Amino acid sequence: MSNSPQRLHFIDWARSIAIILMLQGHFITATFTHYSEMKSNVRAVGTSGNFVFDFWVHLRGLTAPLFFTITGIIFVFLLLKNHYDNPFDNPRVKKGAKRAIQIIIIGYIIQLNVRNISYYLSGRINERFFAFHVLHCIGFGILFLILIYIVSTFIKKIPIIFYFLVLSILIFALKTYFRGMGDNYFPSKAPTIIQNIFHGEYSIFPFSPWIGYVLFGGFLGAIFRKYETRIQSKSFWCTYLLISIVVLSILIGVFHLLGLFFFGEQFGNSSYVFFTLMKITLLLSILILINSRFKFKEGIFSAMGQDTLFIYVFHTMILYGAFIGIGFNTYFSKSLSGFEAIVGAILFVLLCALLIKLKPTAEKHLNSLKEKLRLTKER
Repeated sequence: MSNSPQRLHFIDWARSIAIILMLQGHFITATFTHYSEMKSNVRAVGTSGNFVFDFWVHLRGLTAPLFFTITGIIFVFLLLKNHYDNPFDNPRVKKGAKRAIQIIIIGYIIQLNVRNISYYLSGRINERFFAFHVLHCIGFGILFLILIYIVSTFIKKIPIIFYFLVLSILIFALKTYFRGMGDNYFPSKAPTIIQNIFHGEYSIFPFSPWIGYVLFGGFLGAIFRKYETRIQSKSFWCTYLLISIVVLSILIGVFHLLGLFFFGEQFGNSSYVFFTLMKITLLLSILILINSRFKFKEGIFSAMGQDTLFIYVFHTMILYGAFIGIGFNTYFSKSLSGFEAIVGAILFVLLCALLIKLKPTAEKHLNSLKEKLRLTKER
């Protein structure tokens, strides 16, 4: 495997870690009998009484922030590959916008249920269809990154890195404001599908704080692009780790002070996002160090990080019955012991890895079949 600066292999590894954490986390959450009870104890008193479960909950809480941050890093790193005076000349703008819209549409499609087709044909639709979930947030996050890129290209006096950092902090800061609204959804008179983006009944991964992670990832992606030829050096690794910890520590302190003197305790507590980003920074720094010291062949682990949309859609269908209306959770919801849930989670991850390994071969045969059908039709 080449350690070319054109591909940040440690980012693929980080995304693979995130997708594996998601797969096992969702499986155990859906099937473990005592999950809800033990998770409630963690929230109430800080521990479930089981160290392994507490550690697992901690790791699971890192999954979504890591995935959103990595999304921002990858997209901006590719977006800034070449300089364009006109941002619309950048092929990544059109390609990224198309991809973002595709992701958003897929996000809504998998919230349908084909078993309810008669219900839909009668002109009705379940409100949960309008939920703002992972794919919607990623799609809108990418569109936001593109918008910032376009604005920064025309307003050249302000570096794009500044936009990403400041806007991500502002989005994190809005979390307390939206949470304080309770059942007063925002915007107050907007359709449900719009409210769920910001603060609605089904805001699963709302604008704040989640798109903040995408923008912070964009900030890191811009830095990695600027210093791409030095990423493999020890000096970059040390500088990146040190500055990241200092900046995030300052932000934690600022949020606590603002909460103490101006906005209340809840605002100060929202600084947890910077603790989370500190953990992500530490993970990335470890992977950067490994990437600079060792050479690895491309394998199934890296491949899982390069095809996350396929894995995400597949796992929601097989585990939750998304779109098809029937899945593993239909029969085994909260019904497995701890050991059974762990074994099941391992097998579930291996199943997804096997599919990723077989996917290129299946696509090759499918394309070959399409080509034969085309030639037959032309004759």
